[in-house]
Amino acid sequence: MLMASMNISSMSVQKDEVDIDWLPNSNKLALGYNPSRGNPICYSGDCIMNGFGAPIFQLKYNKRPVGSCTTKLLPEHVEAICIPSSEVKAKTEKISTFYEYKESYQKSESSGLSLGPISFGSSDETSWMLDNIYKYNYTMYYTYVRMSFVKLILFEPQLELTEEFRAAIAAMPCCHVGCETTESYIRKWIFEQFGYTYLNEITLGGVAQQTITINSSDIEKMYQENFNSDNEAGISFGLTFGMHESESHSKGNHSKFMTYVKHIYASTSGGQPFDNSVQNETIKTNQLNEWFKTVPTNPVITRMRINRLTELLTKKRFPSDPLIEDKARLIELVWTKFDGNQTLVKCANDCTDACHGRCIPTGYFQYGLCKCNPGFTGHDCSVSIVA
Repeated sequence: MLMASMNISSMSVQKDEVDIDWLPNSNKLALGYNPSRGNPICYSGDCIMNGFGAPIFQLKYNKRPVGSCTTKLLPEHVEAICIPSSEVKAKTEKISTFYEYKESYQKSESSGLSLGPISFGSSDETSWMLDNIYKYNYTMYYTYVRMSFVKLILFEPQLELTEEFRAAIAAMPCCHVGCETTESYIRKWIFEQFGYTYLNEITLGGVAQQTITINSSDIEKMYQENFNSDNEAGISFGLTFGMHESESHSKGNHSKFMTYVKHIYASTSGGQPFDNSVQNETIKTNQLNEWFKTVPTNPVITRMRINRLTELLTKKRFPSDPLIEDKARLIELVWTKFDGNQTLVKCANDCTDACHGRCIPTGYFQYGLCKCNPGFTGHDCSVSIVA
């Protein structure tokens, strides 16, 4: 069974509001977000909630939309824009290089904000993808279907900040650049607790996806055998999610293609749990289409736009704090120094130690490759070469 990702609510509500009929995941508009921990695409299916922090805005659920695609309650000062339904088709992307990975995730990144070269690049998901490419020498085929249901836009000037966020800003030490105490506070109580940004626009819907890995050394052999790998990956996706088989595809060719596959990661986000073990021989239905019908009752974020938290640190919002603008500048400096610093590269196992090798930037994210010293080899230079 492929289970839909769990939705975690961090909405601030009163005790008598716990059971309100609110639109699932609409509260994500109130949350902080750390783009160096999150990822716009969850290739492995295990990172859907990564990057989200504590609430920034207070939300009040007393608005029921009229003439909309949803009858669920929405927060005040949030505009819902319904997205017309259209034919949904599966797409497949081949990812075998750092450049191809960057191109893939940027297609789905809808941040609306330039965060420099790091952006979403130091997340666990990015490390997982780049390790697959470099450490394990895999080529990946990522096939997905994304359905968008409704777009929610936050009108932030009308919303109040949470007491917790106000308290974190009020207690922030200020204002010495390079002070270890200040830098430590910002990283722990702002970036880790809330994030560096907040969501001001989200699109809700559902995603069904599958990532398969193949040894890159086998790709040339597959080309020589006239495999259309993108097409075969799409067929595998269809079989996983109970779609109708195409009469034109060769079962023999596909079975042989699957012998090259090392791993399959399939998941759904949104809707009801997807169960591809249920088969109805009497009524031939497209199971994925049936699953999509459940998405509006339990949608998840499929796209988002973000703004910097420091844009909220104004004299209007913090009239009694004479240092508020200095605090905003310090937060930006600390982000640039650490999370946004492309020169702070990370290598596998730190290349063992300085005697074994050194870490060289790749120019992609904060990911580095080990350059081994004479006498050592391996992705982390841990293997001694016997003369």
